[in-house]
Amino acid sequence: MKLAFSILILGIAISFSSISANAGPEEDWNACKADEGFDYAIADAGIAACSRLIKSTKEKTDLASAFANRCRHYETRLKMELAQPDCERAIQLDRHNALAFLVRGKVRFWKTNKYSKKSIEDFTTSIELNPTIAEAYYWRALSYGALGQCNLAIQDWSLYIKFKPDEAEAYKSRHECYYQLGMYDLALRDMKQAIKLEPKNSHYLLDISRIYLVYGDPTEGLSYIETAIQLSPDNGIFYEGRGVLKEKLGKREEALADYKKALQHDNSNRGIAERLKARGISID
Repeated sequence: MKLAFSILILGIAISFSSISANAGPEEDWNACKADEGFDYAIADAGIAACSRLIKSTKEKTDLASAFANRCRHYETRLKMELAQPDCERAIQLDRHNALAFLVRGKVRFWKTNKYSKKSIEDFTTSIELNPTIAEAYYWRALSYGALGQCNLAIQDWSLYIKFKPDEAEAYKSRHECYYQLGMYDLALRDMKQAIKLEPKNSHYLLDISRIYLVYGDPTEGLSYIETAIQLSPDNGIFYEGRGVLKEKLGKREEALADYKKALQHDNSNRGIAERLKARGISID
């Protein structure tokens, strides 16, 4: 989910429809189209500005733009019951408004907390109308991945990365699909790029160690998990990961010591205990 929320800060606030010179007060259009990021005050100001424009604007394309942008601001404020009608209205007015299709697809997800074929259709339409919208590829990639269509997800992650080559989380997400498909060399390449962009991300280091485990090279994996533990010494999942690697190397006593540390550091998280139990490992 972290990854799904971080996209809110992307610059999608540009108008996706032409705006006539006399469409409305310039300051209202600027506020209506403003990129709010996580700033709810900007989103609220945008809602107010778009609302004024909706009352005063007559030209259909401009009116659609005002509805689409207000939909976007409502989506940012998690007011999906208000966002969806605005997106629907924008599409009725202008079926070439790429922003309206993009945000409607997102709203469909947030209302059900599920990725769906209908959302994918909206993201696809948005891309067809404007192939330069990075966020549409991002959301379609997430949707394809969640629905088990990894080959399609990889294609979209690759397109998204062309727009955002310095976004580590995109490489992390593409790696997950490569991993599921057994394409471990490509998964490893992506995670090494991700850690290059975020060298202190201990979870990325854990992912790399797991790939080396699958490769049958637990020794190399240990070098990464050791760094992860140095960065996050109070997170039990990294001790669990090191324990798995040591067990693979035949160092069972050291592995058991790591599993014990994992439980000590995650005593409120039943996940580790349940995983160990499922593997027949008992920690006294």
